Amino acid sequence: IPIFSRLRARTLRDFFDTLRGPRAQRGPLFAVQNSEKSKNFPGAGWYNGAIRPEEVDAVAKRLLVYGPGLLSLACGALLTPLFEELLFRGWVWRGLERHGQRAAYLGSAALFGLWHLGYVPSILWRTALLGRPAAPLEAAAWKVLAGTVFGLLFGAAQYKSGRICPSLLLHMAVNTFGS
Repeated sequence: IPIFSRLRARTLRDFFDTLRGPRAQRGPLFAVQNSEKSKNFPGAGWYNGAIRPEEVDAVAKRLLVYGPGLLSLACGALLTPLFEELLFRGWVWRGLERHGQRAAYLGSAALFGLWHLGYVPSILWRTALLGRPAAPLEAAAWKVLAGTVFGLLFGAAQYKSGRICPSLLLHMAVNTFGS
């Protein structure tokens, strides 16, 4: 039976290769790559790993200069604030509430600031693309400080209202118009 002969593949990658066919002929970029128009298609060489570094720079700069697009805006303005507010003004706040409202307010803001250390590599990447590389330690310090200040702001909305919706809406507004 032909399907069982595929199970004799030495690795999982070999197994999937037998299901999909040769690697060089897969994917939507195969037709573009092998056509006359492939010279005008930035990134067509990514398919086989033959992308030149200057093409990566050109594509990345174009994305950076011409805006984030709807998907990026949706992630940065809607999904990220939703996740962060549920995490910090929801789960963390409730966990720290047993130590008092003030502890929940200050603790969630401090952890929110530390959380933003994770965004430092994207700042370093964006500033390097613009030709003005940032100092990593300075970028980290500013990110933590800004994250803590905004954590205090979002926490104040949570503290005053007793609900997560005002802090979520404020966070969405800051991410939409402030970045």
